Amino acid sequence: MEELSKENVHPSRPSLGKTTHIKSDTQDYYRPTAGFHPKDEPVYCGVCQAKMNVEFSSSSGQGLAIGTGNKTSVRPQRTLYDDYRCPHYRDSWHKQVIMLRHEKKKSFSSTIRDILEKEIVQIIGSKEPTVEV
Repeated sequence: MEELSKENVHPSRPSLGKTTHIKSDTQDYYRPTAGFHPKDEPVYCGVCQAKMNVEFSSSSGQGLAIGTGNKTSVRPQRTLYDDYRCPHYRDSWHKQVIMLRHEKKKSFSSTIRDILEKEIVQIIGSKEPTVEV
């Protein structure tokens, strides 16, 4: 899982105060152990910087429970997680930005990286894909 950056300064949102931004520019979800992240502190999408929706797990077993441990064990462990997701994670423009950023990381050409970055900025600004994904 990607680490989080707890900084007050972020390039696209400089004055939000105490916030958490996902360091990865291609990650649109965050799934910490239940109660790990403060409930009153918002988390922002690493792809589009939108405030993420959250589903908190509770001690009653509601929320996201993921099995851990060996499948063959008599009693596998169940761990509760809080689930943060970007509200745009299903949108085609959001998926396209993720794919373009992956492509940009793979490229050895600075010219191609510059072209891809311009397209990424255009897509995030308009929230419209340049091609259907």
